[in-house]
Amino acid sequence: MSVDVVMPKLSDTMEEGKILRWLKKPGEAVAVGDVLAEVETDKADMEIEAEAEGVLAKILVDEGGSVAVGQKIAVLDGVDRRERAAAKSAPAPRPAEGESAAAEPEPAAPGPRRAAAPRPPAPPRATAPRPPAPHAARTVPPAPRPVAGEPRAAGREELSRIRRTVARRMAESKREVPHFYMTVEADMAECARLKASLAAVRPDAAASYTHLLLRAVAMALAQHPRVNARYAGEGAVEFSDDIHLGIAVALEAGLIVPVLHDCGSKDVFTIAEEARALVERVRTGKAGGGDLSGGTFTVSNLGMYPIEEFAAVINPPQAAVLATGAVVERAVVRGGQVVPRLTLRMTLSSDHRVIDGAEAAQFLATLKELLESPLRLVL
Repeated sequence: MSVDVVMPKLSDTMEEGKILRWLKKPGEAVAVGDVLAEVETDKADMEIEAEAEGVLAKILVDEGGSVAVGQKIAVLDGVDRRERAAAKSAPAPRPAEGESAAAEPEPAAPGPRRAAAPRPPAPPRATAPRPPAPHAARTVPPAPRPVAGEPRAAGREELSRIRRTVARRMAESKREVPHFYMTVEADMAECARLKASLAAVRPDAAASYTHLLLRAVAMALAQHPRVNARYAGEGAVEFSDDIHLGIAVALEAGLIVPVLHDCGSKDVFTIAEEARALVERVRTGKAGGGDLSGGTFTVSNLGMYPIEEFAAVINPPQAAVLATGAVVERAVVRGGQVVPRLTLRMTLSSDHRVIDGAEAAQFLATLKELLESPLRLVL
């Protein structure tokens, strides 16, 4: 019995996939869970695993080919291999008496070649009239001269599928979603102390500023569910009982947003462990379909660069995205004195169709409070 292998839907926005490399060849045995091929999707390079056991009988889409989700890309022969081996080892049947075994037909003797039919003469080519004056010359337009100061193209790059998807979705977002922005600055001195304490207690699973931030965002979203909602079309907003945090990750092929699921029910150590594993799967091309779908809110962190603040573009249909810069030391006023403090600036981009200014401000106030009194992040 044959089993069709189709292009799976590996992300919530995937419409087609490109076969990068086949890891199994026709005739090879396939077990459930074996990786059949590597595929480029709109979000990442991912692997297709076999969902049935058998032998790879035929590859229908060559490497480099693109097909729509649901289209057949290969066929598995599901016949049991023991039966196949038994069939191969069985003796060939003997011809019945008076019959001769079928022989390969001999090639027919070549016959005389037919003379090729003569080609009709080509019609005479029209020639342009010569100019009447002997000194007349044909006018050739001069080559265009570069405009002073105009940059010359140094080359052309075809965008990867990921970058094309990002370009399309972000253009749609800025065109269709009414963004507004709010920035708040949090004192991170207590978070720095907590981070050092957690590293001493759990050196094998130390939490970074990013992991503490993810935990704080999950707790703040639980108190402000509208920021965790999604725009569902004209006149409708859908709320989610779960908090699934997208984490923006920059790859050479483009920006993707893997999703850390069920953050509302996880402690900071679990978030740290699962976030590290998630990012590693994405960077090594091992992400599964569930890793790239289902996000309800996104965090875009550029703290590893000398960026103090920026505004991110909302990933529809989500209603908001939080952009954070680096934790840096700044001069601040405390008790009438100018003192150095570690601070973090956070900018919330909100969809005004879902979130009002006051709701966005309340969410940021809660997030700031959690980061400045971070013991609640571990209790």
